[in-house]
Amino acid sequence: MLSEIISTKLRLADQSCEAQALDQIVAFYKQIKYENGRFVFPSLQQVSSVWLKLLREKEQTFISEIQRVSAVFGNKLNPEEYITIVQLVRNLLNDERYSERLKIFVQGIERKAGSYGLTFNPQEHRLDLAYSTYEVGVRNIARQTLASVETELKLHTQVNSDIAEKFQEAASLLELKPNVMGIGVNFNEVINRIFRKKKK
Repeated sequence: MLSEIISTKLRLADQSCEAQALDQIVAFYKQIKYENGRFVFPSLQQVSSVWLKLLREKEQTFISEIQRVSAVFGNKLNPEEYITIVQLVRNLLNDERYSERLKIFVQGIERKAGSYGLTFNPQEHRLDLAYSTYEVGVRNIARQTLASVETELKLHTQVNSDIAEKFQEAASLLELKPNVMGIGVNFNEVINRIFRKKKK
C-alpha cells in the first residue's frame, strides 16, 4: 500500500532529522561550564536556531521522500490514503512537539549551574523574551512547513470528478486548528463522513 510506504519513509526521515539536531544540541550542552571564575553557556538564539532549522530540514526531506516514492511506484494516492498521511504529517510537525524544547534546554543549564554550587536565574538573562521569540518562530515555521508538505501530497493524490467534492470536504475537516493536533482526533470522523456514501 503506497500510503504505508510513504508513512514509513516519513517516520524514518523524521527520526534521522531529529538525531542530527540532537547531536548539535548535545554539542551546545557541552559548552555549559564554569571557567575563569565565570559560568558560561551558549547563545540561546543559536540553540533555538537548531530546532527552527530542523523544521525546515523536515520540510525538504519529507517532500523529497514523497516525490521519490511516488516516482518509483508510478501511481497516486487515493483521498483516503491522503488523509492518513496528512494526519501523520500533522503530528510530526505539530508545533507543540517543539515549543517546549528551549525551556528544557534551559533546565539543563540550571542543573549544570547547580552542579557547580551556583544558582542560575532565568530572569537575569531575560529568558522570557527568548522563549516568546522562539515559540512564535516555531508556530510560524511549523505552519509554513506543514502547508508546503500538504501541497506536495496533493500533487500526488488522485482526484477525479466523482470524489472531488469529498476530497475538498476532507481537506476542510483536516484544517489545522490550535490544540487540535493529536492523531485520531478527526480521523475517524473524516473517514466516516467522507466515504460513507462511497461504500453504499
